Amino acid sequence: MHKPRFSKEDLQREVRNLILLQARSLSWAYDVEASHRLLDWPIPLNVAYSPLRDIELSDFDEVARLEGQSSDLSRFEQIKVFDQLYDYGVMGLLRDDMEPLAPCTQPGFAAAWLEGVLGSSLIHESHAGHQFDHRFARATVALAQARAILDGLATEGRFYRSA
Repeated sequence: MHKPRFSKEDLQREVRNLILLQARSLSWAYDVEASHRLLDWPIPLNVAYSPLRDIELSDFDEVARLEGQSSDLSRFEQIKVFDQLYDYGVMGLLRDDMEPLAPCTQPGFAAAWLEGVLGSSLIHESHAGHQFDHRFARATVALAQARAILDGLATEGRFYRSA
């Protein structure tokens, strides 16, 4: 077996940080309570300041620690699906619990979610000057799609993509 260019832990940290961006954008578009509800965190007593809203903080695990909350996001479908996509695309292991790589399946939704977060004007506007890493998530999607094509598992020639 080959040594992967990045670890599953690297990928999962990146996905958690992308979830942070999504939650943070909710706090600006709606309110702080919406972002905390998304993460299943209690509403802070002082809603005027929340580490979740601090654009200088880009690491989900650090934000969770400052909020006094768990950084476990295993209940999020994105975490589960990127775990499956890593095993398939990076490691070459097709798991029984992975849906086909096609639109309207969980892998397709995860790829669309990734593009939605990365293409969000709200996130880019509010974080101008801040760089967020997404190369592992994009590479995982691209590698899983390429492997599905080579393995003949791509459904009816329809693919999802991550640009």
